[in-house]
Amino acid sequence: MRKRGSQQVLAIAGTTAIALAGLLGLSSHASAKTHDIHMTAVESDIVIDGSGEKYAAWTFNGTMPGPVVRVTEGDTVNFTLIGHKDNSFPHSMDFHAAELDFLKNYHKTVGPGDTHKFSFVAKKPGVFFYHCGAGPMIQHVARGMFGAIIVDPKDANAWPKADREFVLVQSEFWKNPDNVQAMFDRKWDNTIFNGGIFKYHP
Repeated sequence: MRKRGSQQVLAIAGTTAIALAGLLGLSSHASAKTHDIHMTAVESDIVIDGSGEKYAAWTFNGTMPGPVVRVTEGDTVNFTLIGHKDNSFPHSMDFHAAELDFLKNYHKTVGPGDTHKFSFVAKKPGVFFYHCGAGPMIQHVARGMFGAIIVDPKDANAWPKADREFVLVQSEFWKNPDNVQAMFDRKWDNTIFNGGIFKYHP
């Protein structure tokens, strides 16, 4: 489990492992590959619960959490972040699986219609967090700009083969997306998984 701030990405190994390879049809790589990953920072209303209530979220590709990224140890990721033309705020990207200069890469923001690119080699296997690094960072994360990147080990036998794979991203939810002080005070309204209140309740 990797934890930063109030967000957690849970990794469970065994016959049921966290990851989406089986569901997404992804497989382990025999040699290093290059992945061109594009995401758009989008400020949009999303449905937050079963009643259809909407929330003014800040997202990657319009979802909270953002899309799962999956690569293999040693792979190169060429990442492009695009700021949607209708956004009102600047946004950025911080991949915990990368080892790059924060100010040069993660703190670099994109405004409406702007683009920022950077590349990294996924050197360490594991399940890692990614999130917006624009300030106030806590608000960008709380409003939905986070997700998971999975780096499979180069040795396909290093982890046990899973019968089924899932990704669960835990986060906290604030009904008032502009109450930054409540975010710093850790006074959230709900603890949620994969961006929904009671999302898995029957």
